[in-house]
Amino acid sequence: MQCQSSPFGHTKDGQQVTLYTLSNEKGHNVKILNYGGIIKEINVPDATGHINNVVLGFDSVEAYEEHSPHFGCITGRVAGRISQASFNLNDTTYTLEKNNGNHCLHGGSLALDKQIWSVTEIVSKTQAELVLSYLSYDMDQGFPGNLDVVVTYVFDEDSNLTIRYKATTDKDTILTLTNHSYFNLSANPSTTILDHVLTLPAKDYVAVNSEIIPTGILPTASGPFDFSQPKAIGTHIHDENIQLKNAGGYDHAFILDSDSEAPIILTDPKTGRILEIETTEACVVCYTGNFLTSELPLQGGQSTLKHGAVCLETQYYPDAINQDFFPTKILRADEIYRQKTTYSFKA
Repeated sequence: MQCQSSPFGHTKDGQQVTLYTLSNEKGHNVKILNYGGIIKEINVPDATGHINNVVLGFDSVEAYEEHSPHFGCITGRVAGRISQASFNLNDTTYTLEKNNGNHCLHGGSLALDKQIWSVTEIVSKTQAELVLSYLSYDMDQGFPGNLDVVVTYVFDEDSNLTIRYKATTDKDTILTLTNHSYFNLSANPSTTILDHVLTLPAKDYVAVNSEIIPTGILPTASGPFDFSQPKAIGTHIHDENIQLKNAGGYDHAFILDSDSEAPIILTDPKTGRILEIETTEACVVCYTGNFLTSELPLQGGQSTLKHGAVCLETQYYPDAINQDFFPTKILRADEIYRQKTTYSFKA
């Protein structure tokens, strides 16, 4: 195993950005920035052994600062939307930035994905680790508590990428972290992922309104949201279904079956690449790149299009602090936030 680092330019305010490459003996690798903890590339083989990048990314810091729809980043303090950009905690109302209509999306416009993280490298014979840490100060983006966050990326000889999240706070707060990688297992983002086959162990999903704010919990059974058996993402995506219309495709949290150890599985039939995801989280948000456009300057001169990638964001229930039909999760000052997600790449 190896971990190599190289310069990747500077942010607008002059901070150095570094690219770290975690590689195994097979020649597979993951490339991660200390800016936002962004996964820039995941290079893994198809069924014929050809190694290509299967996530969307950019070639420059400037592109990530100016264009990125949260490509590959550590997302938070709270992933997803907080309705009306406010919440009440311990009889105090906290007002956040409205950066998505009337709502706060992914923690605000200067959230964890826009920060330079401290990095520690740990390499052994069987795995390479990148330990990223960041202190988000009290009232950063409107959230209470000095939040000490540690996100560890572990890549091993079997091409498993594990992300471990840990955080502590000195004041009660809310926290829902995830990674926001956009996958296209064909390694060609100018083609859609509508032929990718998805399996989700979820009997229920979260309905949303036209602003992608949760409105309730619905069963997945026998409808366009039923991925309990392998099904192409595009099978029902254009159906006359109000939920699909509201989001322009899928942009919904699926509530993972707590009594099942079955992984989330994404397969590209053409290349034979398979991604299996296991998580300790309650939900996975399946977002089918509904707002991607050909104007995004992807790395290597590539381009993409609507539905050119799919995100599978493992996280807690969306907008839980404001929705009575979800259990609310508060990170108390004497508690430790932990969660883990593993992405296994096969062919």
